[in-house]
Amino acid sequence: MNSFKKILLSALLISASYSYSQHTVVIKDDSSSFNQQYEFRGNWGIKSDDMNNSYVINGSQIMNNSTSRSNDLELSVFFVPTQTKYSINELPNKLSRVTALGQIDGNKTSYNNLRIVFSQKDIENLAPGSYNTVIVLRDKLKGSVINYKILDNTLRYVDNKFRLVDETSTNYLLNGEKADNTLSNIYSTVKSSLSLAYVPNQIVLTGDWKLEVDFAALSVKIDGVNNSIQNRTAEDTKKLKLMVYFSETEPSNYANVEGYELLNVDIKPISKSSELKNTSITTNITKPLPSGEYYPILVLTEADEDGNYKVKSAIIYKDKYVL
Repeated sequence: MNSFKKILLSALLISASYSYSQHTVVIKDDSSSFNQQYEFRGNWGIKSDDMNNSYVINGSQIMNNSTSRSNDLELSVFFVPTQTKYSINELPNKLSRVTALGQIDGNKTSYNNLRIVFSQKDIENLAPGSYNTVIVLRDKLKGSVINYKILDNTLRYVDNKFRLVDETSTNYLLNGEKADNTLSNIYSTVKSSLSLAYVPNQIVLTGDWKLEVDFAALSVKIDGVNNSIQNRTAEDTKKLKLMVYFSETEPSNYANVEGYELLNVDIKPISKSSELKNTSITTNITKPLPSGEYYPILVLTEADEDGNYKVKSAIIYKDKYVL
């Protein structure tokens, strides 16, 4: 499973006696009424997309710390006036769309890199004012609230539209962030097919390969413990590429999958009967992916005589990304 090296942000669970700050919402339910085994982790926030007149909620992880598989889960979004107290079951201004997550296996299995999009039109009926966004995780079968997250960003009605505001300085945020980490438009993302019917035990990814994909920071890190690319043939390899591929369906060995190439990195040719040890790569994501559910695959390819790259080895990860 991917390891996410980010600051842990626990969901804000506050009792009714808490003296709330100037720019936040207080949930007055007792924290013991929620299931603490389901955890919002990592960075959660909103970015604005002024070109499309919309907003994107990005979240790093929702983790199941229990030992059992969950029921079907779903996320609801509420826009709650700042400086107010509400019970979790009485939140106003629910976004019309609900995000279905399905089930999460236990033992720290997680949904990673969640993405919820809404537009100015979705919030046009809100009364002018300031609002915090509250994300509620529910058991779809039981209808019960499992946990929730209050986002730090504030939506404020300014100049006849809602804008994201940085309350620490009362300045507008650029694209919802203090730093510009918007995706490059240099590349377009094209759906493709990938055959995992590679020939094993010739040019091979060996050892423990770790893959960290962070859509919030738009970065990918590939490394591991005693990992290597081994050339077990009696000839030098041709040009190699290491590719991160996002499959739309849960893949299996020797199957064909459809999805998107997130990125690829050139690897220098490897001499016969030798290996490239302790490979570590950190690079940026430049290809935006459509919203959906994806399973990551680390793929090693080699160029043939015509310059076409063929799969030689692949590692299938069990993580599921929801964008």
